Amino acid sequence: MLLPLREAIAQSVEFSNQALILMIRVKGAYKRQEEPKRILDEIRRWDEASEKSSEVLTKLEILRIQVGDRRLYHMIEDVKKSAEEENPKIIAAVLRVQDTEKMNLKIVLAIAEELAEARKRIFDKLLPVNERIEELLSGE
Repeated sequence: MLLPLREAIAQSVEFSNQALILMIRVKGAYKRQEEPKRILDEIRRWDEASEKSSEVLTKLEILRIQVGDRRLYHMIEDVKKSAEEENPKIIAAVLRVQDTEKMNLKIVLAIAEELAEARKRIFDKLLPVNERIEELLSGE
């Protein structure tokens, strides 16, 4: 159960972020009044990412309630809380990318750095979870 749990935690963070970013891209495509085919492609990608995200979150919740280690359970909660706290920052950064009129290399690099920092803060919470899972697997 621990190995699928570790995989589900990492996937839940990744797929949630991906679905969030694609949702904003759909909104940007509408706002820029892009051609209908492109908007439909964006919607399709968002729909697929949202479905994957839902599936993984369901899997994670099933595995999470089976965790017999209170410390690991709280660590998983910390990852979820961190992701929830970073989501508004990710949304804001991606929304700024959608404003193509004001875009230049300096702004793109700054936004990329913001996204990388938000993801790092989330993944920093994942590291102790993975370490704890390794401890439990080794019998420590």
